[in-house]
Amino acid sequence: MSIDTTFQPKGASQAIASGAPAQLNGGQSGQLGVTTFRVVNTTAASATTRLSWGASAAATPVPASPGPSNILIPGNGVIYIEVPCNSFFNTSGNVDIIGGQGGVGG
Repeated sequence: MSIDTTFQPKGASQAIASGAPAQLNGGQSGQLGVTTFRVVNTTAASATTRLSWGASAAATPVPASPGPSNILIPGNGVIYIEVPCNSFFNTSGNVDIIGGQGGVGG
């Protein structure tokens, strides 16, 4: 028996730029059944970027260095993270984020 772990989007993708913390789907990700976020680094010139998340816009600064609640995304990289569905996101570059379920691939 196998389990389907392919990422299944549950809403629209949202672009997030540095210094503009935002919640996906107007904060309604929990009602859509979101358990995972797929994050694509869209920063120009294949540059790395950092992604941070927090419980409010004020608690989600632009991530400048390694620390709690932030992660490095390589140039043109794609990551899947499981954080609370109502999280705010911010970045040191540019990313596209979509909420869904699963996330080992796809």
